Amino acid sequence: MSKSKFKLLMIWSVILGIFLGAILIRYDIYILPYLFGYTIAALVIIFIVIFLITLYIAYRNFKLQMKMLNMGKYEEVIKELLNKHKKASKSFLYKQQYLGNVANCYNRMGNFEESLNYLDKINNDIADKNSKALNYVLYAHNLYFLGMDIEKAEELVNKSRQLMDMPETILLDALIKLELGEEEKAANIIEEYYRLKSKKKYILGFYTQIVFDEYTKEVNENFMLGYYYFKLGSMGKANKYLSQAAKCDYKNYFSDKAKELL
Repeated sequence: MSKSKFKLLMIWSVILGIFLGAILIRYDIYILPYLFGYTIAALVIIFIVIFLITLYIAYRNFKLQMKMLNMGKYEEVIKELLNKHKKASKSFLYKQQYLGNVANCYNRMGNFEESLNYLDKINNDIADKNSKALNYVLYAHNLYFLGMDIEKAEELVNKSRQLMDMPETILLDALIKLELGEEEKAANIIEEYYRLKSKKKYILGFYTQIVFDEYTKEVNENFMLGYYYFKLGSMGKANKYLSQAAKCDYKNYFSDKAKELL
């Protein structure tokens, strides 16, 4: 449900409450003290119902998008996200998140340049903590796998880690340190990953919820861990994790890349 539709429903709820209250006052002025309480209660109930319906619709759409992502239907998801972005008002709190999710789709496809293009359209100054952390690490992820501006990638990973530590951020930090020739620091970060590795499926936020889906856990993390050991020349460990990343049964860049490296 778009913000404009939600506003319209709220306006009509208030109008309906006032209208019903006016009718009751017209025919029984003596119940005004009770009427006020009943009207407020009715408005609260209507608001709660609308809010729950909105949450359900948003959750249903999100689950559908995740299902399509986990089937490799990136183009369909991108089309839907861009359509929602176009329809959303400029003040809509989640408008920027549509662009972030589009960037994520392109990243999974291996189209890192296009992912960066959409991330560049996001104003992180007005983004919430969770969105910033995601945007920074995704931007760094794209730069690293493009082999571009590794120093900027390191800076963005540091900014993301200052906001929160996610498994993929820690792994990317280790890969970047290895690329910069800081092997000891990279090894320490990998140890940190093993200590902090979490089975969390999501991180709640007021505006942005971070969801660690099957791809994040089974493909992205396993690939980066395997790629770290591959770069070190530790092929036994590399093959272990790359094999896990390659098992994905739908098309994505990192499973295909894992198969190439095996």
